[in-house]
Amino acid sequence: MSDPLARPVDALVRPIADLADGLGSGVLGPHGPADALTAATDGLTTLHEQGSAAIAALDAAWNGPAAASALDKLRTVTAAVTDLAERGAQIAATVSRAAGTVGTGAAELDGLLESFARITRDLTPMRGTLEGQVLLLGAALEHLGKAITVAVGVEQQLAGQGAAMQTLTEPIALPSAPGPVSVPAAPSAPATPRTTVLSKSR
Repeated sequence: MSDPLARPVDALVRPIADLADGLGSGVLGPHGPADALTAATDGLTTLHEQGSAAIAALDAAWNGPAAASALDKLRTVTAAVTDLAERGAQIAATVSRAAGTVGTGAAELDGLLESFARITRDLTPMRGTLEGQVLLLGAALEHLGKAITVAVGVEQQLAGQGAAMQTLTEPIALPSAPGPVSVPAAPSAPATPRTTVLSKSR
């Protein structure tokens, strides 16, 4: 025979379970956003190193106003790449912190669910009494209040991390693409004088 109070117990625990389901686990798993951002940041760091080497090579081999303009643009682009790499690292860290925040909240909610389930088991002999029902309802309200506090705390932390993310994702100004540059042609080698042979008239 089914327990006549089974459905009310499910109804009491359902709001906490819904909060836990809505929050998620906070586990990003392998190859998640943070890992992808870290890989992209590593690529940008490599690009910055290559750009710095290119600047050094051009600075040593190319002179004149056109060279100075092109080098200035290249330095600006390289600085932007550095900024992007730093932002990528910070965004990856923010994503990881957000996942950690969700994971901590999820663990707390799971703990509340386990606690309420334990109380429910302990009150099994008293379920059919008015006292047992009052105790069960009181425990449910207490645990739901704690669950709401956890959910609100997680939401507040995520809001702060979202604001930080918005700042990190603001566009970075890049210089316009340089126009065609006239590079002086290398001087050609002097022509070899031609020798004219004059035949003697007879």
